[in-house]
Amino acid sequence: MQTLSQTTPDGGIGRVARRPVGDSMARRWAATWRRSVGAAVCALATGGSILLTAPSLAHAAAITVTTADDVAADDGACSLREAMIAANSDTSSGASAGECVAGSGADTIVLPAATTFLLTSTLPQVITAVAIDGNDSTIDADRTGRVLDVASTGSLTIDATTITGGETTGHGGGILNAGVVTLTGSTVIDNIAGADSGRGGGIRNSDGGSLSLADSVVADNTAWAGGGISTQALAGPATIERSTISGNSATIGGGGLLNEGTAALVNSTVSGNSVAGFGWGGGVFNSGDLTVSFSTISHNTGENGGGLMVNTGPIAGATTRLESSIVTDNVVITSEISAYNDTGMPPVFDGIETGGFNVLGSIEDTITVYDDDPTSLVDQSDVVEPLADNGGATETHAITTASPACSTSEWRRK
Repeated sequence: MQTLSQTTPDGGIGRVARRPVGDSMARRWAATWRRSVGAAVCALATGGSILLTAPSLAHAAAITVTTADDVAADDGACSLREAMIAANSDTSSGASAGECVAGSGADTIVLPAATTFLLTSTLPQVITAVAIDGNDSTIDADRTGRVLDVASTGSLTIDATTITGGETTGHGGGILNAGVVTLTGSTVIDNIAGADSGRGGGIRNSDGGSLSLADSVVADNTAWAGGGISTQALAGPATIERSTISGNSATIGGGGLLNEGTAALVNSTVSGNSVAGFGWGGGVFNSGDLTVSFSTISHNTGENGGGLMVNTGPIAGATTRLESSIVTDNVVITSEISAYNDTGMPPVFDGIETGGFNVLGSIEDTITVYDDDPTSLVDQSDVVEPLADNGGATETHAITTASPACSTSEWRRK
């Protein structure tokens, strides 16, 4: 039996920081948050009520993994693979002392600290409610298949875990999700989805699935489209908060993020992603409903829409809204923000909206919504510093001292 070894988790991906911003922008952002909180308080003060829900009577099991060996045998130890089976089936992994206990209800699989689990194949599909308490451990598929697969009946919560080494000819090199996936304080790195048509090198949020990332990193993954994350047209919402999507690559579109459904980037960073050749959307390709708020899309590479490409045609019916965000300093041939119409007819750009207070780089001439936005700045450059550890949960771009986002006078003149 393999002895558990302590390894140092990869620290190369830093943490998302609270961005240094100019006084004017900071006041506006703070006011937005105050209004949101104030509305909730006001609702209670004017007769609203608080619904108290009784706790569930189901007794969840804590299944503690004791070996890094990828085995399923009655050998007196509890492997990660056995723990997944026990959680799914509510049965123990064997009769011997030390085997995984039987799951019961929404189970938590507890991994030993800073340990690498080298898989021999994809882990069993998650078909019920399971949480993985990773304790800074790594699950590495070693290119034998994808790492995790969540069925429509499954719910998977991942905390403090690195997901890596996944590879598939289909979608979702790291995680394929048709249920509910929540990642907190975790990293999805160096996974691959099919080169011919695979979507979501790191994570694929499929039809019916919903995805939530907080304080997490999706980095250095590869796919045909959606190098980092791909969310399908009929999928549930994908919410990415206080997270960084960086260093991912795609062949045709969405180096960092491909959204065909509903997605929100909140206080997050999309940086250093790329698409090959004539690909679209080095950072983000959107043909669904996307809201980008308090976020930065920068230092991405793509010939068309180096930072952001939007399909605004009536087939896709995309809506893209930018508010209090930065889309600058991307490497492009055409524009940092571009749009096209998938019908082949003249472009229609009424799917692009502004929530104001954006700092943007080059924009395709036919996108005119920002002409009537007195709070946003366009054609800006040298706005942010390189991606770095600025003290938060993941790496971010600090704002340069010369950035208009730091200049109160620039905002007042607008």
